[in-house]
Amino acid sequence: MRRSALLGIALTSIIATAVSTGVASAHAARNTQRNGVDARSLFWPGHQVEPGLAFTDALLYGVTAISPNNAWAVGEQLTPGADKPLIEHWNGRAWSVVPSPRPVGAFYSRLKSVDAVAANNVWAVGDLALRRGGQRTLIEHWNGTSWHRVPSPNHTGGRFGAQLYAVSAISATDVWAVGYYDPPGADFVHSLAMHWNGGSWSLVRTPNREGVNRGLFGIDLPTTASGWAVGVTVARDGSRFRSLGEHWDGRRWHAAPIPSPAGSEQLSGVSTVAPGNVWAAGNWSPGGRVRQPLLMHRVEGDWRQVRPPGLGHPGELTALSADGPDDIWAVGSLNGQALLVHWDGSRWATYHGPGASAVTLRGVTAGGADRTWAVGYRFGRELAPIKERWNGHVWTR
Repeated sequence: MRRSALLGIALTSIIATAVSTGVASAHAARNTQRNGVDARSLFWPGHQVEPGLAFTDALLYGVTAISPNNAWAVGEQLTPGADKPLIEHWNGRAWSVVPSPRPVGAFYSRLKSVDAVAANNVWAVGDLALRRGGQRTLIEHWNGTSWHRVPSPNHTGGRFGAQLYAVSAISATDVWAVGYYDPPGADFVHSLAMHWNGGSWSLVRTPNREGVNRGLFGIDLPTTASGWAVGVTVARDGSRFRSLGEHWDGRRWHAAPIPSPAGSEQLSGVSTVAPGNVWAAGNWSPGGRVRQPLLMHRVEGDWRQVRPPGLGHPGELTALSADGPDDIWAVGSLNGQALLVHWDGSRWATYHGPGASAVTLRGVTAGGADRTWAVGYRFGRELAPIKERWNGHVWTR
């Protein structure tokens, strides 16, 4: 696949095995379908291109809701020659595609995460790839009228560049984004963090160790003084995957190990209910078997694994969002179906959503019965963006 070919051995191991956005698997699925019959298309007859999209294939990775009548979802549209960012908006009645800048000179660009400070202050992050020069960070901003690209820094000297996977917006002068980058003269990657101070983005040092791949895929900073970023560490030979945790104390990022419950695991999303109440989601491989959904909970300084019933099957959790201690959602896929898991403060409930077959969910935002959304995409003859909404009782489209 053209993207993983850009990244080299170390980055490919993270992208193909550890990164939870599903881009690599999505492209693999699309290419497979073009060369033969894909059984998943049997679940999806008569698909039509979504209004506002120039071509059929599109994917959504992140979502945020400002109010019941104002939500944003981001991803990418796979178009001939140059994949481009996809941004959609909910106005309380319907979703519509909103124009976004297409980086000049990029043969693909995508947005993986979105978060809002206010209705006129929304941030989306991702990456782009130049025909010459590798990957670069991509940041776009909504000012209430239009989306525009904002300059973002990149480490120099590496062969493969950098990617952003998650954004957390605290205020107009305090926004964070995380991902990974390729340092100069090495064949491994380092965790990446950058900060918006109201005027510009700047790189912020994160803990890294030579010879170990580190990537950050989720971040949540509810205040300027405390927050978490999570991801994966991968041994140089690609043999071991371990959960990665980094904590912001208001002055710097420092390593905050998260216990690994098995021989191989990674974390893709994190959400903070309170300083002593943090949730993280991802996948693990118990006993060296296939990946299964993973939930971790930090209470009073200790992380422990949480096992909702029914999740001991092939799958993963790709995103997590908390709207208080009694309203926590995690989403992903299980046995080839959409997976949505909810904690109401006393018990777990599992849902699969409408038309769950051949669907994977990649983003979620929790906000009660009127602001809870999940997004992803559906496999078939094409890849189609999925938006699902919780009404307090069931998930609907």
